Amino acid sequence: MTDNKKIPAKTLTDKTEKELVRICVSLRYKYKNNKLTAEQITTLEAFPFWFWSKNIVTISVDEKITNISKWVNKRKKLPSTASSDEYEKYLGNACKRLRKLYAKNKLSTEQIKNIKAIPKWHL
Repeated sequence: MTDNKKIPAKTLTDKTEKELVRICVSLRYKYKNNKLTAEQITTLEAFPFWFWSKNIVTISVDEKITNISKWVNKRKKLPSTASSDEYEKYLGNACKRLRKLYAKNKLSTEQIKNIKAIPKWHL
């Protein structure tokens, strides 16, 4: 990806690139179904051209914390991973990932402080 400055394309005929497409699709499927570790997610998000979905822009941990905080302040509850609302489900999964990052000591002191300031938050 970094050599070619792009994600492999499905439409090309190159065998290597087709295999890379298969791997990318598999990783996105695992991400969608919460089968990747926080470290794997962080590693993939470090690639400049990586995306999880064409419809969802990947955002930083700090932005996720801010969005969760705004959501909780407005609705007075934590977002749920089981919600039928796609944005609430997305934020619920973001909460889950933040807890995993916290458990692995992958968050800065400032990020931990900001997370703990979210009403109803539990780590």
